[in-house]
Amino acid sequence: FVFPPSRRRMVSRGMALILGLAAGSGAMWAANHAHLDVRHSQVAPDGTHPSSRPINIGAFVVTLEGRRAHVEAFLHESGLEDFAVITPATLKTEVNFAQLRAMNKINNSHLVAGEIACTQSHHHVLRQFINDTTLTHAIVFEDDVVPNPNVLRRLQASKGKNGTSSASSSSHVLVSLIEELAATSHTLGWHGLNLGRCYDYCDVDVDLQRVSSASYDGNASPPLRIVHSCRPLCTHAYMMTRDGAEHLLWTKVYRSAEDVRRQEMSRFGNLRYFSVTPRVFDQARAEGGGAGGINEKQGAELPECQPMDDPEAIHENIRRICSASLLRKAGFQ
Repeated sequence: FVFPPSRRRMVSRGMALILGLAAGSGAMWAANHAHLDVRHSQVAPDGTHPSSRPINIGAFVVTLEGRRAHVEAFLHESGLEDFAVITPATLKTEVNFAQLRAMNKINNSHLVAGEIACTQSHHHVLRQFINDTTLTHAIVFEDDVVPNPNVLRRLQASKGKNGTSSASSSSHVLVSLIEELAATSHTLGWHGLNLGRCYDYCDVDVDLQRVSSASYDGNASPPLRIVHSCRPLCTHAYMMTRDGAEHLLWTKVYRSAEDVRRQEMSRFGNLRYFSVTPRVFDQARAEGGGAGGINEKQGAELPECQPMDDPEAIHENIRRICSASLLRKAGFQ
């Protein structure tokens, strides 16, 4: 990897973190890219995509000021600190319910200010992504993100097995993984990829592709793979293509929380939203009692899969919210 001198600086607070990541042999962090007219590109239903197109990734981090220290530590671990610019999140106190209702932008009386502020924060960085026509993909983090230690160990072990020095840090292996995952949008045709799903109905996952950078014969853990899943909630780590970001930004009315809306769009075929399992990124819920981040759900770490404490009720909900085609592929009865 080559880090251009022009990128070796921290830019002023309030801008988006932009990374140029060129995929393929001899990939490097690039300071400048040729203009790519991909704003109106379409993915064929069978997942075909021009694989020769260079992949340029923009990375965005959204945080509340009180979580800035945690975000900086995460970026240091991930090898992104020299390139990262932290974007302030929209505060829930900035949400004007009266104005939104007057403009007919709220269609759900149960939505709270924190959920709307979270959606606005994500839409802000997605607009920045769309406005930069050199970028083909975006990776977005919230301020409670942490690497999944089990996946991180597996990535490092895989690099070591392939002859890479044991000094392979999380920075190199995570960058390589991000690069590989972005390229799968060409072969699988996804619009979005959830890297940190929670409360998903994992029993109806449909396997799509294994991730080669995490393969390691000495590891008994399940292989890292991309799946089509039913309810990939949480938005603390995900990737989007330009088409995916545009789909999300088309919606002008707040009907549900951002993660629920993506699940609904995926169900009805408006968004090809897949997941990586085991999830690559967790949430630092233990810090500060489990609250205080951009996404203020209470409690300890949110599980990747919905606990099966009431199988009958959960199976009924699976039938209700999962698409019929997904259930057929999963062999769910």
